Amino acid sequence: MMSFMLAMTLHPAEYTKLQAEVDEVVGNDRIPSFDDMPSLPRVRAVAKEVLRWRPVTAGGLPHTLTRDDVYEMKDGRRLFFPARSNFHPVQWSIHREPNRYPDPDNFRPERCLEKGWPTFKEPLTQYPSLQNFSAFGFGRRICPGLNIAEQSLYILISRIAWCCNLSCKTSADDQVIKPPLYNYVAGFNIKAKYSICDEDVYNFDKASFLIGKITTQLVVTALERRAQPKAIQPGGFHKRVGTPSESAAPYWRVDVETLSQSFITIPG
Repeated sequence: MMSFMLAMTLHPAEYTKLQAEVDEVVGNDRIPSFDDMPSLPRVRAVAKEVLRWRPVTAGGLPHTLTRDDVYEMKDGRRLFFPARSNFHPVQWSIHREPNRYPDPDNFRPERCLEKGWPTFKEPLTQYPSLQNFSAFGFGRRICPGLNIAEQSLYILISRIAWCCNLSCKTSADDQVIKPPLYNYVAGFNIKAKYSICDEDVYNFDKASFLIGKITTQLVVTALERRAQPKAIQPGGFHKRVGTPSESAAPYWRVDVETLSQSFITIPG
């Protein structure tokens, strides 16, 4: 989700398209639900492109052959690999294979939405889908949480687009402060070194927020400013919130409209 926020702040035109799709399908009277997902192909395309553009396990997971194997290459050569050979599928490189992903270094959700791209597939009510997407691994060691991760990304992205305006932080002289393209914590799972920042977010009791003792009025203080009254599930953001001194610049700015009475309809 941090990579999603980064992509949207760096590509505001893509976020505008995402919001337009969510607004058209969902409207202003309710929040997006899982039933909306077949009608939100751009939401799914953005989720898939985030995972390609900034894979969580950039180095991939090693796989070991259980028996001898022969691999035939496209040029006709045959390569023999004995049992116990180790293979390391590097996700970062796989996701930048130019024949499958033209313009690989740029964030392009239209890969899954427009004809002419190698990854386009119809019907859009079903595709793009994260099923069998390499960000979750391969074969018998594919991530068992794939389906949960897929649906979580869909619902979070759609609800953020429904209720939030995202932009880069500005300096004292109103100059846009763009975060760097790549500033991540190294490790088995990479994580973006960015924080969500809005001055209004800090006008509440942080301790009560973190332990779940939160009231509608408390959130209204923190979240405001999209065109129609909207609501958001706060739990998805609790680990991202801190005082300015606890967060490293550059920040993201998050603008959210005041919560409506529909807040009570949000699960959790």
